[in-house]
This record gives sequence, C-alpha cells and structure tokens, in this order.
Amino acid sequence: MRVAFLIACYVIITLLSILNPMTAVLYYTGISIIRPEMLTWGGTAIKHLFPISMATIIFSTYSRGRFSLTRVFDFQFASFMLFIITLIVSTYVSSYENIDSGKYNKILLLIFAMCVLLKMNLIEMNLIRKYYKYTVAFLAFIGLWGAQQWLHGNPDMEGLFGSFVKDRCGICAIFILYYPVALFFAIKSRSFTERLFGIAASLLFLADIVFTNSRAGFIGMSLSALFLMRFVKRKFALLICLVPALLIVLTILPEKYIQRVNMLTDKHIADTENPLDGSAAGRLVVWQGGLRVFMQNPLIGVGTMNSPEAIWLMGDEFSGKIDPELWKYLFASPELRLAIHNTFIEVFAEGGIIGALGFYLFILTSMIRGMEVSRYRGGNEELGEIVILYRCVKAGLLGYCVAAFFANMRYVDFFYWQLIILPVIAAQGLKMAGQVPASDPKKTIPHLAPLSPPLKGADATCR
Repeated sequence: MRVAFLIACYVIITLLSILNPMTAVLYYTGISIIRPEMLTWGGTAIKHLFPISMATIIFSTYSRGRFSLTRVFDFQFASFMLFIITLIVSTYVSSYENIDSGKYNKILLLIFAMCVLLKMNLIEMNLIRKYYKYTVAFLAFIGLWGAQQWLHGNPDMEGLFGSFVKDRCGICAIFILYYPVALFFAIKSRSFTERLFGIAASLLFLADIVFTNSRAGFIGMSLSALFLMRFVKRKFALLICLVPALLIVLTILPEKYIQRVNMLTDKHIADTENPLDGSAAGRLVVWQGGLRVFMQNPLIGVGTMNSPEAIWLMGDEFSGKIDPELWKYLFASPELRLAIHNTFIEVFAEGGIIGALGFYLFILTSMIRGMEVSRYRGGNEELGEIVILYRCVKAGLLGYCVAAFFANMRYVDFFYWQLIILPVIAAQGLKMAGQVPASDPKKTIPHLAPLSPPLKGADATCR
C-alpha cells in the first residue's frame, strides 16, 4: 500500500514537472535527499525514478527555451568533463576489476547533467532563493528523521541517506554543507515565518552534526564558522554572546561526542573493536598507500573504486613497518578492503594527475570566480542579500572540503551542485551591481542606483 501510494505521488509530481522546469529541478533535488529506498524500507520498486526525473528536467528546460549548452558551458564544466572522462577511461583500461565501478561512473554522469541543468534554470535570485528554501526543507525532514533514529538506537545516524551516503562522515558533511544556507534564511528572512524556519533548520542541522559523532565534521564545522565570523563587524560583541551559549551547549553535548573529539590528539589505539577509531595511525597508512598507488599509476590512476584493492595488494610493503595489530586489521583479512578515507588523495589514486587536475580546477574555478562580490559593503538590500548567500554557500563548501579530507565523499552530488551554484550567485551579484567580472581583483563593487527588474525566461543569463 505504501509503495502504491508513493508511486501515485511520484507520477503526479512527474507530470507537473514536465510543465515547469523549476518544479522538475526541485523534484530531482527532493528525491536525491529523501531517497526512494528509504521510504520503501530498502525496496527497489521505484529504482528508475532518477533517470525519469532527469528526463523531465531536460524536457521541461528545452520546452521553455532554456536548454542551451553554449550558454552554460565554460572552463569550469570543461574541467569537470576532464575529470569524469579520465575516470571512465582509467576504469576501462585498469588491470583491477570492481563490479561497482560502472555504477559510480554513471553517478558522476548524472551529477554532471544535473549541474548543467541547474545552471540553465537558476537564472535569477528569486529562483535561487526558492531552490534553497525547498532544499533546506527537504534536509530538515531528513534531519528530524535522523534525530529520531539517534534517540532510538542509531547512535551515529549511519545510513540516514539510504544506500547513497552511509558513513557518518558523509552524513555530517552534507549537513555542514547546508548549515550556513539554513542560517542565511535566519539572517536575511523576508518574513517572520521564514526567520523561524531558518532558525529551526539551523539548530536542527547543528544537532545532527553533533549526533554523527564525527571528528572530521567537528573540524569542518569549526572552519565554516570561522569563515563566516570574518564578515561580522562586531566580533567582540559576538564573542560575548557566544561564550555563555557555548558553555550551555557543552553541558548537554553527548559524552561520546566529546570523547571522539578528544581522540583527535590521542596517539594510542584505545578501541579493540576498531583500531582505527582510537588513532590516526591506520588512516595515515591508508593515505600512504593511496599516494603509492598514484605514484605507480601517475597519468590516469587505477580507475573508479579500484584504489582499495590496489592498496590491499601492497600489504607486504607495510609489513614490519607499522604496528603488527594494525597491519592485521588493514591487510590480513582477504575480504576487507579499506577505502582511502581522503577524497583528495583518492582522486589522485583513481584518476591520476589528469583526473586530479580536472577535479581541482573545477573546485578552484568555483571558489574564485566572482569572489569580488563577497567584499561588497553598502545599502543595496537586494545585492546585500546575494552577498550574504554567497558567503554562506562558500562557508559550507569550505567546511565540506575539510570533512572530505578525512572521508570518501567524491560521489556526493550536493557538493558538485553547490560548486556550480556558487559562481551563479556571484554572477547575479555582479549583474545587479551593473558590472562584469573585473580584471583587477582589487576592484570593489560600487554603490549603485536602484536596480532594474531582473530578466525573465530564456533571455536571462547568468553571465
């Protein structure tokens, strides 16, 4: 009965999505967050929902005259394509075999398609704001679900995003990615209801970050908060307000979370069930293995999802050089293959220097394009709103990157979506300021007269 009801709902939403590309974008975003397999308790009855939803976005975008590859394709997309093509070629020619390689390459292709469609459809600030409001709402639903699981016996909320993201580091990183966006609605609300929504979502995401007990998440969240504090004018007053709040929070933090944060400086293996949990030693060994895999396959790497097997086969090289118990945990079991637990080293190991070049250029282009909009100071309310959203999205991305340094999160599509949307937000700010991206990076955005109405439909661009 549950599955039949869900199928009926998805059919109705699909039909509505055909008529409106923004509805289609929100539809795909929604099922990416609230996964169909979660609502069907692991069932596969709706497993074809993602390609169907993607097809509706393409059709509705084309029917509205927004489908133009030449308008959105740029250096950032070229870098992303280089990364994906390198991984596909590397997987095809690799001497290693992994049954999941093809699946994850298809995921990257879907991510690329969604990035293109997001840039085609998020053509004005109101649409970007609407997109984020629904995204935060979807994540708030998952956040409440996660809190309920935490209270009823799932201490780390693992498996919260279904089969897509199972590890607590990945779950935590997603909430870090969108926590500043939720904070944006608390800061720049257009109504009292929206402010309450932003405050509630921010507190919920913060609680979920703590519930995962992720040490990487603690570091990523701290960096994200520090980045946002750079733009607070009255920093001393903020600290006076934060100190008592932090003291209250420390009194209610779960003991397990405090213990795991303290493990950041623990040099001994304290957990007999999982030697890696009490020490960074095991993770460092796997990182070394990932770098050795890269040095042996420097051009295009070993292919998608093949690095764990390649590292495991290097076990003899570490014998006698690391703690014997740690070696047994990492290399003795013929069934156990540990991932690198570092997204950025994993990119080098599986994509080589060519794939890594595309991946890093994709990130760097997003972070620096239009960054001068972040320095705006003035009384233009609409432009000020864009500036704050830009800073919040970038803060989330920085925190996510820190968490990704300690986990495998290369296939989390939300990360790539945010990297595409960030320069789109910057472009909206520059357009509102009445200028094109300045060649002089020190040039600041001037104070301007009232804004002209935003462009509508296919004629509006993000450039």
